[in-house]
Formats: sequence, structure tokens, C-alpha cells
Amino acid sequence: MSAPQPAPQFKIKQRKREIVTKLEPEVFRDNFVDAVTNEDGEPIDIEKYAHVLELNADKLDYKKYAEPLFELLLVGGLIAPGGTIQDGPRNPYSVFACADDLAEIRVRVDIMTRTVRRYKYLQRRLEETMAHLLQYVNKFADELPKFAKAFALFVSRQLLPLDALTHLLKEHLVKEGVALEFMTCVFQAYVADASAANLQTLLRKSQIGSKLLDFFPAAQRSERDLKAFFASKDLANVAEFHSQVQQVKIRDIALQRLHDIMSGGTPQEAGMYAKEQQAAHQWTELDTATLLWEAAVTTIDFTGRTDQVDKHFQRVLQTFGPVLAVFCTSAKTELTLLLRIQHMAYEDARLQKHFRTIVSELYQTDVLSESAIIYWFQKGASPQGKSVFIKQMEPFIQWLQTAEDDDSEEE
Repeated sequence: MSAPQPAPQFKIKQRKREIVTKLEPEVFRDNFVDAVTNEDGEPIDIEKYAHVLELNADKLDYKKYAEPLFELLLVGGLIAPGGTIQDGPRNPYSVFACADDLAEIRVRVDIMTRTVRRYKYLQRRLEETMAHLLQYVNKFADELPKFAKAFALFVSRQLLPLDALTHLLKEHLVKEGVALEFMTCVFQAYVADASAANLQTLLRKSQIGSKLLDFFPAAQRSERDLKAFFASKDLANVAEFHSQVQQVKIRDIALQRLHDIMSGGTPQEAGMYAKEQQAAHQWTELDTATLLWEAAVTTIDFTGRTDQVDKHFQRVLQTFGPVLAVFCTSAKTELTLLLRIQHMAYEDARLQKHFRTIVSELYQTDVLSESAIIYWFQKGASPQGKSVFIKQMEPFIQWLQTAEDDDSEEE
């Protein structure tokens, strides 16, 4: 009998431990300041500053020390817990170290912009650092205008979103008026660097546009206060934008209410509500008529066959058309409403094939007069989709003209 074979030996491979390096922001700060100063301790020339920033990206490990880097670039030193600046050497070319002048701040921001665009990983860290610093703007009282101008320039260069301002919406910052002061400085600097029109566009695309009142202390949080405040800061366009936003909100609420009424209420309810809103918000007849028309469209189910959708339009417009007619008392209003319906049908493919049915029902309920429809057909139609809608309306126009001729013969 053979001797038992020894068990095979397996070499156990040890798992490598992940090496965690200790962050040393103070060492980074000292090395950074050494890089931007001469041997005698004086700052290097500003022309060399951008080159030194790029030259030391790998040596100083910006990827690892991105937050301390931006603290040095913006406030000049490292931020201690609570928002104070630590004792220690400062960056002589920080935003806080320069004069409160947009041109000087622009030089520094443009240098930072070049660095961030070269090292793409820095942009997200810039946003994170800015979010952190914005919580302490009340600690930077003397430097707040410089900080706000730098923020505006970063936004103008698309390195920061304007929505980063929402980090200012802390109760104490709003109550002290610091949030409003900072936002106002940002708007003024952005207008100076770009334009008032660009600011309105930016507000329209951002969340900030709908949160302007949130930056005002509670005792000043009214439409009148907002309008007066921004007018006093040469930012009347911001107040105008806010007014437009509020009007849209009001209109959306009214549109939803009219949709609910037209879905299950009576024409009397719709007419009464429309008149109340017109008086409350000083809407024109055309504004109110357009709102009623849009509300009627929201009740239509477009999922059925074309003839079924046509019947739905007929039902809704026969019921609520007389309400619309109350707000169409002039030829100008009728024609403008018809043009708006044409534009809506051009932009919404679901409406295009029902255009003739819509106009026919609005004629039958005295919303649109014969003269307004014929004028639109002959020379008043908008270029958008004109050929399609004119061709679609030809049989109805022929019917109108035939009816007119018959009436003339009878007379």
C-alpha cells in the first residue's frame, strides 16, 4: 500500500491595501505662496502668474488640493471651520487682495478661467468650493463686493451656474440682508460684463428667476418692495422680469381653473371667472379670449380618430364659444385671436387637421365674424403654415361667400 500523498500547498496572496495619503492643506498653501512670490518675498509679476499656476498643476497636485487651491485664489488663505481665514501666508493675487474694481477682478478671474479650462477636473471643484464659501459671505463683509463680482464673472464665462446663488438662502443670511446684497452685486457686475438682456435670459433659464423674493428679508418680501429695490440699484429690468414671471404664474393658475370648469362646469361659471380675472389683473379682451381658447384646447382628447376629435371640438366650442364671444367685441380682437389660433395650430401638429372645424365653430358661436375670417383668408394670414391653412379653409370660405351672395340677392 502506497504512502499517502501530501496535500497540495497553496500560496495565499495578500490583498494590497489601498494607500490613503494624508491631506496637508497648510503644506499646499505654503508651497503655493512660495511659487507665486520671489525669493525676497515680493509677488512675482502678474504676467507670470498664470504661467506659474499652470506650471505647478502637477507638482502641487491641484487634483488633490482643488478646494484649498480655490480658497487661495479667491480669498487668499485657507478657510477655517466657521468661515474665518486661517493665519498664515496669503496669495498676493487673490480676488480679496485686489482693489474693488471690476477690471482688476476680471484679470484674476480670467487667469483662473484659463487654468480651469485647461484642467477640466477643476470646474466641478470650483462649484463645490463656491457653494462652501457662499455660506460664509457674512464673514467677508468688507470683501463681499469683490467676491460677488468674481462670482458674476465666473457665471458670465459659464464656469458657474447662476443657481449656485441658492446656497445663500440660509435663514441668517436672508434675515441679515447679506443674501440680497450679494445677489444684487452679482447682477450689477453681470450686467456690466455682459448686458441687461443677457441677465434676463439667464434668469429665465435658471431657478433663481422664480426665487427672487426669497432673497428679501421677510418684512420686505412684497412685489412693491422688490420693484422699488431693484429700481434703486439700476436693475429695473430684473423687476420687470419678476413681474413677467408672476404674471405667468397667475395665468397658469387661471388656465387650470378654466380647464376644470370646462371639464365639468357651466358656461356661466366660466364667464364669471374670466371676468373676475380680467378685472383683477387688468387683462385686455384679447388676453382673456386667448386664455379661454387655450383652456378649451386643454379639454380635448386627441387620442381618437379625426372625426371623433372634430366632434369633441364642436361640443366644447358650442358650449363655451358664447363665453369667448363676450370678449371678442372688435374686429381687431377677432383677427388677432384667429392669428393666435393659427400660430398654435402651426406649432402643435395635433391641431393642424382640425383648423377648419375650429374656425367654423367659432364662426357659428359668433366669436369670429365673417368679415374677420375672409380678411384673414385674403391678406391677413400669418406666414407660418399659411399655404396649408389657406388650402384647408377654401371650402369654408367658398361657403361663406356663397351665403353672402345669396343674402345679397334676397335683399
